[in-house]
Amino acid sequence: MAAEFVHLHVHSEFSMLDGAIRIPELVEHVGKMGMPAVALTDNGNMFGAVQLVRACKRANVKPILGCEVNFTSGDRRDPQNHELHHLLLLASSQEGYQNLVRLVSAGWVDGMAAYDQPRIDFEVLRKHSKGVVGLSACMGGHVAQEILNKGPEVGRDAMAALRDSFDPGYFFVELQDHGFPENRPLNQVLGRLAQELDLPLVGTNDCHYLERQAARPQLVLQCIGAGRSVREMEAVHHHSSELYLKTPEQMVNLLTHIPGAAQNTLRIAEMCAGNATPLAAPKLPRFNVPGGATEEDYLRALS
Repeated sequence: MAAEFVHLHVHSEFSMLDGAIRIPELVEHVGKMGMPAVALTDNGNMFGAVQLVRACKRANVKPILGCEVNFTSGDRRDPQNHELHHLLLLASSQEGYQNLVRLVSAGWVDGMAAYDQPRIDFEVLRKHSKGVVGLSACMGGHVAQEILNKGPEVGRDAMAALRDSFDPGYFFVELQDHGFPENRPLNQVLGRLAQELDLPLVGTNDCHYLERQAARPQLVLQCIGAGRSVREMEAVHHHSSELYLKTPEQMVNLLTHIPGAAQNTLRIAEMCAGNATPLAAPKLPRFNVPGGATEEDYLRALS
């Protein structure tokens, strides 16, 4: 019997000092659980894309290429703009993968004016959203933060603006429940706003480690990234051990009170899984050289 849930929000070891999942082990676990596909959505990069595609091919699991990007509703180039929220992006086609690469690159090239982290904005998102599926992300997402800090009406405007940045049917409102006090009240608001805007819901687990017992080792990993001791990190940590790769049954049970939230993971998998690859032949740039010489001859002359 096919699994009734697909993980769409997964951080591997390429989410530097934040994720603790090795890609071969991820794919092995997914295959054993009977899930037909899995997404990889590392923080601000797609370093694991090639490894994911190759591991999935060996395991007969379909890869979904994605990224959790940092997002600002202001100008990504403005050093006075300190907004930094999350947004989950998945490629639904080869064109979508190429656009996703452009978005990630834009964040690194000109989106680091106010931080040492890359970020994108509405301008570049709208320019390169073709073939990209958007999810509103975790509690650190743009929509969630607008709701928590400014209220539901501002959150509704943020949700509508993101919806309009993607092709029709390509934006989903993401719900999570890791036992945080804010999760369920926030999910109620997100669900209501999604209904008002006629947007589909999708349930995810923000996976940072494979199994529950890896929660503390992952905390130690975060200590290295934050430059803090374990005691200091424990004082500010969310104290949840739920950010692991749960079984389809666990996720369906967790989301059973939210109609469509689990089923829409399969819908997104149908849209995205196996539809893009980073393994295409490299495309080297062409240079105009003077005097009708070949590139090889001109390089030799310069050398």
